[in-house]
Amino acid sequence: MQSLHNDSMEFIVFLILFAVVSMLIIVINYYRRLFADKREEYRREELLNLKKYIEKEFIRLTEKDTIGSYTAFGIAVFVALIFSYMGGLYGRHYESYSFNSVLMPALLFILIPLAKENLKNEIEGNDFISKLFNHDILMFFGFSAAVISQIMTVYIIYHAISILWVIINVFIILGLLLYYLYKSEDKNGIISLLPGFIKGKKTEIEE
Repeated sequence: MQSLHNDSMEFIVFLILFAVVSMLIIVINYYRRLFADKREEYRREELLNLKKYIEKEFIRLTEKDTIGSYTAFGIAVFVALIFSYMGGLYGRHYESYSFNSVLMPALLFILIPLAKENLKNEIEGNDFISKLFNHDILMFFGFSAAVISQIMTVYIIYHAISILWVIINVFIILGLLLYYLYKSEDKNGIISLLPGFIKGKKTEIEE
């Protein structure tokens, strides 16, 4: 009974944190984009009307294909939760440092752009996979936000991992996600995300 209560509480806390974390990421990315033009003056509405711009940022991220965007986002969140609970294969899931860490987001940060470039024909040959990769930004967003939320949830509910571990991993994942969003806006697309030495050649952005 206690286990069921903890699981229910964990899921509720996760949902609350996920909503907060997602909005916070959108707000940070909005201000990053706002100040990127290096204007000397900004309108008060631009700086303070957050509700309007959270909605605009979300629409911007999902405008290509609303249903496909939500699908990719939902699958990514679900996979992130499954990944976290896989830590229970060799103990309790909330005690696993490896599965409550930056490990998987970092791998996806590297593998998604590589897959889009090197497995282009295979991806385009599968309609479902192709649609998912067309929404790689939202996939990475959903997965990263879910992992951040789950790490924080595990600490809040169980206190089984170190607060220093939580802080370090949350900030690294947040940094990777914001960088992914930033580079996705580059004219060369998300493929230019990785430096040339990983891909074996220089990208246009480096030249």
